[in-house]
Amino acid sequence: MSSEFAMFFFAMKCFLATKSLMAQAGHSKSFRRLQWQLFYALVLQTMIPITFIQGPFTVIYFTTIILDDSFEFLGHFLALSITMYLATDAFPTIFIIKQYRDTLISYFKRAKLIKVKPQQPASMTSVQLKVL
Repeated sequence: MSSEFAMFFFAMKCFLATKSLMAQAGHSKSFRRLQWQLFYALVLQTMIPITFIQGPFTVIYFTTIILDDSFEFLGHFLALSITMYLATDAFPTIFIIKQYRDTLISYFKRAKLIKVKPQQPASMTSVQLKVL
């Protein structure tokens, strides 16, 4: 619980510092927009380990203390959740930052528009191999 409190405390401190610095700076609108996108991506990338690692670990810890017993399936669930953490860690950056999101959307649009023609089966030909 104390680590979640520390994360929340420093996230709020970072938010307030970012807000005051962005208000003082005379940067362009696109720069400010990118800074806020990076901040939101950082916040979501902080929520992912809380959800996938600290949440299941806290459940295992408290069930072991309260019930004085351990459950094997909770260990398997923790292993699965750690794997999910590694698989989803980059998603906030990809989906929140506009340039990355637009690139991904255009890639899928392009991939959808390209039609693949079925290839004709090649005729059986003999291939000669040279022995070295």
